[in-house]
Amino acid sequence: MHYVHFILVNVPELKEELELNDFDNIKEEIRNYAEEQTSVYSDIVYDWRETETAGRWADEFPENVVLGSEQPEKVREILDRIRRNQQEEIENYVSTLKEHGWIDSSGNFTVSVSKLIEEAQKGLSSNNHLFLYCLSKLMAYLSGEYLSNSFFFSTYHGTAYLDDTVYEEVYKKPEQFAFVIFDYHN
Repeated sequence: MHYVHFILVNVPELKEELELNDFDNIKEEIRNYAEEQTSVYSDIVYDWRETETAGRWADEFPENVVLGSEQPEKVREILDRIRRNQQEEIENYVSTLKEHGWIDSSGNFTVSVSKLIEEAQKGLSSNNHLFLYCLSKLMAYLSGEYLSNSFFFSTYHGTAYLDDTVYEEVYKKPEQFAFVIFDYHN
């Protein structure tokens, strides 16, 4: 399955780190930096990826580096898209857990830790394996672990979850950031 991934880069930090003064190659440097920073996730988040272009999303993103200094509104649009995508993923996990009765209609967990341990000890033969999987993915998602369906990774903040703090920082000062769009397969 293919996933679009938006890699957030703090441009002033990168320029300082690389001692960049020349803007001619800034997009290439940002792309290379994003590729390098996410390369450790090979065989974890993706099994292969397209990084020179946006791959299947190239029509939407002809250039796969979006500089906030050039396109601040596009950066904000991407932020909103990531937030929607991540919310949908979270809702899918929660919905599955609700169906099984592990989360009630108020959004509270109804399963005890001892019940979780009991179900985990049953192993893959347990009918509850899907629900344990959804619970573990929900927790990983909310804790910022980089997953195939995160759609996002911040090289600056070191998280794959677009929380309010990161969202507001980028939304208020898009000119300090860039998004690099990669096509991941997993």
